Amino acid sequence: MEEDRVARLRRLRYRAGRRGTREMDLLLGRFADHALDGMNERELGEFEELLGYPDPLLHAWITGQAGGPAGGHEHMITRIRLFHAR
Repeated sequence: MEEDRVARLRRLRYRAGRRGTREMDLLLGRFADHALDGMNERELGEFEELLGYPDPLLHAWITGQAGGPAGGHEHMITRIRLFHAR
């Protein structure tokens, strides 16, 4: 079971840090490096779902240029914003 979690965290870090644009690599990759180990399974699932959205939309949500996401991802977007505001 622990091996599954380690593999999942590795996969999520990779997906977050290699988005295709440097800006998103930094926004999501740094957050993932900082926060993933402390997330529970529900939070990991939420972050994983968030990674399925296109970069322009994620960037707009994180920077506040667009209204918040649908589907209950507001909490994770807020966590990412707070991480980068510190």
